[in-house]
Amino acid sequence: MIGAAANDEPMPAGLTFTVGEYRARLEGVRQRMRTAGIDVLLSHTPENLTYLSGYRTPGYYRYQCLAVPLDEDPVLLTRKLEQFNVAVYAWTDRSVAWTDTEDHVEATARLITDLGADGRRIGVEKDSWFLPVRDYERLVRRLPRATFLDASGMIEQGRLVKSPAEVGLMRRAARAAEAGMRAGMDATTEGASENDVGAAVLAAMALAGSEYAGLPMFFVSGPRTLIPHATWAGRQLEHGDPFFFELCGVIERYGAALSRSGTIGEPSRELTRMGAAVEDALAGTLAAMRPGVTGHVVNAVCQDVLTRAGYPGVHGHRVAYSIGLNFPPDWGEGQIMSLQSGEERALRPGMTFHVIPALFVPGVGATICTETVVVTETGVESLIDFDRAYARR
Repeated sequence: MIGAAANDEPMPAGLTFTVGEYRARLEGVRQRMRTAGIDVLLSHTPENLTYLSGYRTPGYYRYQCLAVPLDEDPVLLTRKLEQFNVAVYAWTDRSVAWTDTEDHVEATARLITDLGADGRRIGVEKDSWFLPVRDYERLVRRLPRATFLDASGMIEQGRLVKSPAEVGLMRRAARAAEAGMRAGMDATTEGASENDVGAAVLAAMALAGSEYAGLPMFFVSGPRTLIPHATWAGRQLEHGDPFFFELCGVIERYGAALSRSGTIGEPSRELTRMGAAVEDALAGTLAAMRPGVTGHVVNAVCQDVLTRAGYPGVHGHRVAYSIGLNFPPDWGEGQIMSLQSGEERALRPGMTFHVIPALFVPGVGATICTETVVVTETGVESLIDFDRAYARR
């Protein structure tokens, strides 16, 4: 049975934002639902469930969803074990559960029927990793009177611009990321292992208040710097090794990421050039970012800086991606917006991005210098306070 609608009091102790902020997010989604002609929206994306309800769990490997009607508070459908998380984190007590021996698709159909929407227009996130094709097709067969519409991105449109409270959490996450980077740099010495460095980073971030991130922290050394998404692997650090870190602090599931590069001992002339190039690319990209400028233009500025430094076409991927709410398998929101060639949407105040200039040169190594920023009324503000210079350990 669906619980009664929640009011603003009492507020669960684990709630991250005010009930008013959650309701404002909900109203934004409902406006987009009305425009699309959707009566009930089903969300299966963990970040979207957290964004609208506050509920969170790492247990999304089992089925869960949030039903958003136009005229009632949203209803969570979770595995029965996760009802404890609903009680702690969610602002709404409208929740139903399915047990491990029940059919979760049947439970979803019952929920839609209980909401009086079994013959209405139902929006589903067809791009969600957590709505398998099999489950979607079974739900469509189970509710033959309903009309199913693609609502992919409908909630994410609201997530793209952060509130001051969300940015506040990302500032705290940035402090944790900086703590991890300081510890990692201190631990990166000749004779240490990559595991020694990884342990130092993870301990420092945890002690600074960080939760687990949507991706593992990345640390590579020597020839392994040419593996963009590699984690520590026990390799012993040697004199002359290049290295780089990419890590993300997370507070209340909101992340801020940064990367830095260096060499154990004096770097080669080429690595020195590469380090200066990515540092200049980061500075140039941030200078170009302001409200009204498109992602395409920002990307072109970064590419131009690297081309003038002698590296045309080496940075072949996006220059930045949206970042904020995150659960594994990603700490970014690049599926919402990435600053890359062809992106004609303009920056707006409150958007947050991880800006990621990097160079991967076969036979030499990699350098990377990145920061998380928030778009302001006049430009951008970096949330990161850490020396950008190519490090010598």
